[in-house]
Amino acid sequence: MVMDNKDAIKIIVISALCLVSFINTLNNEFVWDDRDIIEENRYIRDMGHIPYFLHTEYWLVHHPGTKGNYRPLTMISLAIDYLLWQGRVAGYHITNILLHLINTLLLYFFLKRLTVKSSPVGWIREIPFVASLLFAVHPVHVESIVYVKNRADIFAMIFFLSAFLFFIKYVKKRSLVYLGASLFLYAVGILSKEMAVTLPAVLLAYTISFEKKEIWKKAALSTVPFFILAFLTLYAKVTVFKSLGAADFVVHIPLMPRVYLVLKTVTHYLKLLFFPVNLSIEHSMVIPHSYVEPSALFSIILNILILVFIVRMYISARKGGGNNLFSALTFFSVLWFIGTISSVSNIIYLASRPIAEQRLYIPSLGFCLFISTLLCYGTSKAAKHVPKERALKTLYAATAVIVAFYTGQTIKRGNDWRQPLHFWKTACDKAPNSFKARNNLGDIYLERGEYDKALSAYRRSISISPAMASTYVNLGLAYAAKGNYKQAVRYYKTALDIGPDHPGAHNNLAVVYYFLKDYDTALHYYKKSLELGYKPHPVFENLLEPYRKD
Repeated sequence: MVMDNKDAIKIIVISALCLVSFINTLNNEFVWDDRDIIEENRYIRDMGHIPYFLHTEYWLVHHPGTKGNYRPLTMISLAIDYLLWQGRVAGYHITNILLHLINTLLLYFFLKRLTVKSSPVGWIREIPFVASLLFAVHPVHVESIVYVKNRADIFAMIFFLSAFLFFIKYVKKRSLVYLGASLFLYAVGILSKEMAVTLPAVLLAYTISFEKKEIWKKAALSTVPFFILAFLTLYAKVTVFKSLGAADFVVHIPLMPRVYLVLKTVTHYLKLLFFPVNLSIEHSMVIPHSYVEPSALFSIILNILILVFIVRMYISARKGGGNNLFSALTFFSVLWFIGTISSVSNIIYLASRPIAEQRLYIPSLGFCLFISTLLCYGTSKAAKHVPKERALKTLYAATAVIVAFYTGQTIKRGNDWRQPLHFWKTACDKAPNSFKARNNLGDIYLERGEYDKALSAYRRSISISPAMASTYVNLGLAYAAKGNYKQAVRYYKTALDIGPDHPGAHNNLAVVYYFLKDYDTALHYYKKSLELGYKPHPVFENLLEPYRKD
């Protein structure tokens, strides 16, 4: 693919806007899980641990984040970052921003490759530029870029797109070298993040959308090895990691409410893409139990309309005619979104966090392609009634308005992540009924020694969700920090009423009873915490040593 001066100018513009949108985050601190996974994680401080990141034991036992995931590439990159930057947080943000820029430029060349055979049609030439601009600055990407550990999303897309490009080469050249390269990159993408497993569905959509009738069936058969690898990945998730998702627990949902939930989830993600305002780390998702509930009914109607649109575009794309190029691109863009979002659409209910903006990083490419196709196709229609140069200026002006809005929202959203206290205060403002946001705000106040504020945040969290044992444990910690051990005991025991096997509650009761000089009771709870797999602090174990009777 030959680059000309116009390509160079477009790449410069894309790169500049991408960097401008995120440069304000270089002063941000580590927030939320980044503090455990990066700041407090001893394993990334020694390059000798890199082989251990490939071992399942790390992910099942020692990884500070969600157990059951397997993303060694992310941890290897964080170890390299630590080697380069040590504790300088800006360096980790620079890495994420540059990785996002790589994805944005990959997208530009991917779309050029996708549309090169139709380059004689003038309007299509602008699609790679417009789509890449939208992708570069879309506000929904902030959670994947500013939340450092979410570089897993960025890595996954780098290899997702790279594997796709080699698959296109294979379809054109029929060389097994390209197929092998595509499969290898696909495997690396899966090791980056599990969402990459959806690539075979998107490859199939590509063959149906763009290949000629006599070729597409043979090309579709070439996706079989990818589907086999996807199946093996899912099998490993179930048998080795005992997990199919990032959920902390699984909630049983009857069939029809689950269907309504999936449709509602897809609708919610579309809303975030089309109207990226009031973005938050927490999004409420109430499970609908009847199709007559407004949210369920709206989602059903919207998804039926999408299905009708997909069928119409498919018929138009396969049948040819004046609109077949537009139909092929829109058909493919919608299938990209549906195919990639399906893995996180709550088919398996992600109970701990049903909606997460970071999960839109790969699916958003379909959205950006869809919007850019509509804008460019509209320009081609306008060019029939006004001079071509004027129509093109209108396209650039419309794109500039959208990009300016996105950039402003992205900068604003990036600022929400600047430091932990501000982050959780903002989360509480945007999601006032989130027990998790209130609890985590309490944690920050507790760390800062602002115990009364911590108590207030924890009580508010409990008022929203009274059955969370961990929040009562935190409430007990706050009272213990104030020296009110009797209240601490009360809330630790309340936590055990909810979750009798909560190891932290048993350990904390042991600590409190030690300070109350009730050593027998302290030893009782200490032993119970050991039985539950808790690892007490060595200092506390030494303090209890004189009172052991065994």
